[in-house]
Amino acid sequence: MTGLEKVNCPRCHRAILELVRYCASCGTDVGYPNVNLAQAEDEKQALEARYTEAVVKAEVRGILDQLQLFEIAIKNSCAVVSMSSDRLRSLATNSNELYSNYHLAVRAQSRRPAKVRNDQARSAVDGRLWGVAASEIRYAALSLDGKGLKSYGDCFVTLDEAFIAHRSSVLADNSFVFLKDLTFGEELPTGFRSNWEERHKVAVAKCEPKLDSSTSPNSFSKVLLQDGNDRTDDDFIEVHLYGGFDFVACKSVIVGKAARSKAELLGLKIAESYAVKTGKSWANA
Repeated sequence: MTGLEKVNCPRCHRAILELVRYCASCGTDVGYPNVNLAQAEDEKQALEARYTEAVVKAEVRGILDQLQLFEIAIKNSCAVVSMSSDRLRSLATNSNELYSNYHLAVRAQSRRPAKVRNDQARSAVDGRLWGVAASEIRYAALSLDGKGLKSYGDCFVTLDEAFIAHRSSVLADNSFVFLKDLTFGEELPTGFRSNWEERHKVAVAKCEPKLDSSTSPNSFSKVLLQDGNDRTDDDFIEVHLYGGFDFVACKSVIVGKAARSKAELLGLKIAESYAVKTGKSWANA
């Protein structure tokens, strides 16, 4: 972005930086920082330009029909969080459990920090994107088939749109990839993120080059999200969710194929019973 934009408090009309959730003068909620950043005017204009360019290119290449079908599919895409079977069991069976993030878990001493290099990288990326709001951001991947990224866990939880749409934004790439070539102090490029409702524009702008005349709707899920050999090779659109969530906010679960211990299998059976009892779908990949 070309510097932080400002929003005005709807109550007292004071200008407030977008990274702030509450007005310091009157305490009014001024919106979710990640959504405010995605809706900044320069960001929206740049995204519209990239989206329009992708549509024009698709028309020139004779694949406009495929691109339009892809766009329609993306409008029904979902946010999927990948997690371990232990994390899933704990979330499903404990009504007090909230899905947190790396920073809060380390601060609460409920997990050890990552290796120094990885910890530094995570903190640097989060700080660059979110500043003081970093501890509130949870990460997911945009998906068309309810499957997420295996590198983050082999249990895929789809979040219910009713609980997340208002507080979610998307970024065209893994945030590490998005920032890796930027120098310190360089402005973030615009046109690569949006609020939840406009996520189809981010996907169209990014994925148009991947489509051709032979691309069928059955393959759209792989166009949108592709597992790599490790996290650095994963190709996906990142979802940013402000704040935590509990199992109530989860809509469905897909359990991936993996060798599991008896304890893990038992834990998944218990989690499945809780999921089914609360009306959530459960499937094995």
